[in-house]
This record gives sequence, C-alpha cells and structure tokens, in this order.
Amino acid sequence: MDRDQTIIVKKFFDQSIFRERCMTPFSFLSDLGFAGPYGDDYQLLYVSGQHSVEVHFDDADGRVVTIIEGTAGHRNPRAGLICLYVAAGLGPAQHIREIGRTSSTLDSALESQAAALRRLLPILEGADGGSLLVQCNGQ
Repeated sequence: MDRDQTIIVKKFFDQSIFRERCMTPFSFLSDLGFAGPYGDDYQLLYVSGQHSVEVHFDDADGRVVTIIEGTAGHRNPRAGLICLYVAAGLGPAQHIREIGRTSSTLDSALESQAAALRRLLPILEGADGGSLLVQCNGQ
C-alpha cells in the first residue's frame, strides 16, 4: 500500500444502522413540517423554512452530535444542541447523552437528543431563538 493511501475502518457500526436507528426518534420533525431526512454516511439532515437539524455520528469517537442552524438577522448561526439546551435554561448538559458506541447506547443517545430537541424547538421558534443561536454559534 502506498503511504498516501488512507484506510477508513468503521469502528462502531455500519452507516445503515445509524440511519435506521435515527429515523424513529427524529420522526417528529416530519410531523412538524421539516423535509427530509436527507443524508449519507453518518449524517441525517431535516430542513424547515426556519431551521435545519443535522444529526451526525462521529465514528472517530462514537459520539452523536445534533446541530441546529437558523437565522438571526443577516446571520445563519449553527449551534450544538447541548449548548442551546443549556442556554435556554432547559437543564444541564448531562441530561443529553452523546456516546453511541453500541446499539443500546446509540439508541439512548438518539432518544435523549430527540427529546431535548423536541423541548428546544418551541423556544428556538420564539423571540429568543435567534439570540440563542448566536450565543451558541460554533459550540
């Protein structure tokens, strides 16, 4: 093998398992008018007129990350679910699970993040939503 070639080994599970497991907990987004899910590999994307929600699996460390993008004036901030949840006063970061290295911990992380997002979305759609996104932009 050439020194320039890179071998990518999936450490935890195949991408189809992530997609399959992600569909049910986040299906409420479709009920709220979000289009999707779109995506490939370890990423699903839901889009509405106001926000987009990206659910991503980082195979490097077995972590589920949910990112919300919206608008605030002329900006389009992107912020992590956990920062937004805490900044909105919904609870501590420890309420949201991230690690999904096995089937059961993946399900737990996805359900935890979907539940947190369900609580957060009404706040993001309110008057303080844009400022929360700006506050947590990049976090």
